[in-house]
Amino acid sequence: MRPPFLYELGLKKALVSLFKRINLKATFFFYNDISEHIIIPSKEHEQAVYRIVQELLNNALKHSQASNVTIKLFQKDDHLYLTYADNGIGMEFASLNYSYNTLGLSGIITKIQSLEGKFRLNQNLTRAYI
Repeated sequence: MRPPFLYELGLKKALVSLFKRINLKATFFFYNDISEHIIIPSKEHEQAVYRIVQELLNNALKHSQASNVTIKLFQKDDHLYLTYADNGIGMEFASLNYSYNTLGLSGIITKIQSLEGKFRLNQNLTRAYI
């Protein structure tokens, strides 16, 4: 289901609105960098990017205990890149299984894979490209 405001505002303005709402609740410093010159291939990509960012920020609010969170969205070559980083408590990688059933990762990975994108998770940075 596509949020109506995403259709009305476009991705960048919808993300800025989300960021304002997050800043009202956040106990962390939130930095974002959304490139002015990104081309979203389809409405499905636009919705997926919005939902992924929303899930990452909700996880940061609920679980990370971070004091700094950074999200960047930019285009390089023919790919759209989304990076997320925080200085929170992290997660125990050994406890992750291949179904990624923790912290909403399952939904994030499914969205990325449905768009034939790639997902990488490490201790310092989570990166996806579509």
